[in-house]
Amino acid sequence: MLHRLTLLALVLALFAPAAAASTPSELGEALRAKQPVFLVVTQSGARGTDKALEIAKQAQALVPTARVVTMDRGDQGNAALVKKYRVLGAPVPLILVLAPNGIVAGGALLKDASPKVIANLVPTPKKTDMLGALQAKRAVFVVFGHSKLSIHGKVLEICRKAFTRMEATTQKAQVIAVDANDKAEAKFRAEMKVDPLATEPMVVVLNAQGQKTAVFREGMTVEQLVAAATQKAACCPGGSC
Repeated sequence: MLHRLTLLALVLALFAPAAAASTPSELGEALRAKQPVFLVVTQSGARGTDKALEIAKQAQALVPTARVVTMDRGDQGNAALVKKYRVLGAPVPLILVLAPNGIVAGGALLKDASPKVIANLVPTPKKTDMLGALQAKRAVFVVFGHSKLSIHGKVLEICRKAFTRMEATTQKAQVIAVDANDKAEAKFRAEMKVDPLATEPMVVVLNAQGQKTAVFREGMTVEQLVAAATQKAACCPGGSC
């Protein structure tokens, strides 16, 4: 009798459905694997969750490296993530796009979402670096150009001197170089309005608040770069948002 009970228990354990992974564990696994994430935020009773999930899965077909994760913001186990991503009062369902470093790269409400819109929000590797720097409250010097040209190296050196000068104070910065021949960064270059035919380097400066404060194409100095990186840009004409 005992033998039969033991055998039955083994059979039930073998065919029992696996416990669903929690949102924090799924996210942790994806980020450790350096995967972008389509995070479908919902809650009990939210209308359109199935449709949002289907859009995220279709976007995943366009970005095979991405992972789709759902998050019920009413689940106490997700409270820390709800706070981190500031979605407590957001309309749901909502699809957030997380960069491979876990930073929110964008998002869309269901009414605005489509597979292409969601897929296009996945940042390139260099843009992911930029988002990480801005998350850390660092100003950023993004240098676009042909790495094999000597002028590119000279411009990088000027940016690194500006970085060193800022790091010597309480102001922090980061230099990010984007090679003109790197096909993986084509989308990032287009977003930054970089001329694909240009041979001279272009430096885009963002302050620690993520505002684009200056674009230099030649003849910039360390002083000009530091001034731009520490400048606070107006949100719109007149200085009001």
